Amino acid sequence: MIDKELARVRSNQDAQASNQYARSAAYMAMLINGGAATAVLAFASNETATKFDGASIGNGLMGYATGVACGAVMMFLMTFCVERWAEYWRDIAESRNGKDNKCAATFRGNLAYGFFFLSISSFCYASWTISVVFTQ
Repeated sequence: MIDKELARVRSNQDAQASNQYARSAAYMAMLINGGAATAVLAFASNETATKFDGASIGNGLMGYATGVACGAVMMFLMTFCVERWAEYWRDIAESRNGKDNKCAATFRGNLAYGFFFLSISSFCYASWTISVVFTQ
């Protein structure tokens, strides 16, 4: 049997650590995509950039924007994931079955990881699109 005080302490520790790591990953995904989009916009505003295909540059920018949006959704999902884990540990501390909260936390966490993967994939796609444009 799990000690109730240990469960309470564990609830707080899990919430703090998970929240910190998830925020860092989401910020990183948003900063990488946002920074790349800013660089492309700065280059595209240059007079020498007019010879490049505008549609491809637009596709690249949309890829970066998708990456930023996926990072934001990841942050949103991780917030709910952390809440559910905290509720799970509170349930354990109060001798209740926390299975529903554990399942919900696991699902939202996995979904958040999927959005992180989509964010990084969007960055790779957009970078490839932009690199093809610039190497022509």
